[in-house]
Amino acid sequence: MTMAIIGKIIFYYFVQLVDKGIKYISSNDNKLKVVVKKILKELSDNKSFIEDVTNMINKSRGIDQGTAGKILKMGYTQDLIKKYTSNGDIDKTELETELKNIFFKSWEDSNVLSTITDKIKNDIK
Repeated sequence: MTMAIIGKIIFYYFVQLVDKGIKYISSNDNKLKVVVKKILKELSDNKSFIEDVTNMINKSRGIDQGTAGKILKMGYTQDLIKKYTSNGDIDKTELETELKNIFFKSWEDSNVLSTITDKIKNDIK
């Protein structure tokens, strides 16, 4: 699999998370859900972030818990977390836990991966 295809997979994966990632949140806090969605949107819009994740991902395992942790620790991700937790309305640890779970759990979701596959097939046509 070429890096270009992996890059597309990662890009579409993060685009899907903006719409579908919320279902993985265990919290009922609506403020937290709004912030998670904003962070996922900003991550999906950042080409450098997508390229960095593409380069770090293990082609065999995809996004496992270790990779999810690395994504969470990336500078851009941490900058967004700080941006949205600086006023004290959102707990940083809770936000990080929810994001890590979204990255990890959604990668295993066949519905998310099926949608990504369909989008890539349409790009190839």
